[in-house]
Amino acid sequence: MATNCPACKENTLEIREYGVCCKQYLPKKADKEYYNSGVCNFRINFEQKAFDKKLSVNDIRTLIDGGEIKNKKGDIMKMIQDPSPNDDYFTDIEWKTKNYKDF
Repeated sequence: MATNCPACKENTLEIREYGVCCKQYLPKKADKEYYNSGVCNFRINFEQKAFDKKLSVNDIRTLIDGGEIKNKKGDIMKMIQDPSPNDDYFTDIEWKTKNYKDF
């Protein structure tokens, strides 16, 4: 069974080579820039350099279902809905607190 897009709620999600996105996320290239020619911007890329982890399909499903995932350092990633009128979603990282010694 296909998963409905949490952003537009009108389409389903699909797995592409770079991540999971709404079927209405349709990137096009103009000159050197990419833009979305579709009506929905929802996507989560597999490669998460800032989080230092390549996400799996199961990781992304966990995020979409409201869960959170951890990397090897103990940082936590979760998906958050933007309170703006666009109802955009984004991933948020809670960095593990580092304990430094006094000098």
